[in-house]
This record gives sequence, structure tokens and C-alpha cells, in this order.
Amino acid sequence: MLKDVGNLLYSQGKSIKIVFLINTISVATSDTSGSMRAG
Repeated sequence: MLKDVGNLLYSQGKSIKIVFLINTISVATSDTSGSMRAG
């Protein structure tokens, strides 16, 4: 039981990290393209 909960939290934590990474990358790319357009 506890092991299942731990596995669930672990997999959710990994997916959250991946989503956070993707968000960070997309924000960074949009920032650079925005400044390039402005420049």
C-alpha cells in the first residue's frame, strides 16, 4: 500500500518535473524570439 503511494508520488513528481522543464524551455524560446522581433 505505502509502496504503491510512493510509486505514484514518484511518477507524478517526474511528470511534473518534465512539464516544468518543457514550460521553462518554451518560455525561454518565446523570450528570445520576442526580443529578436523587438530588436
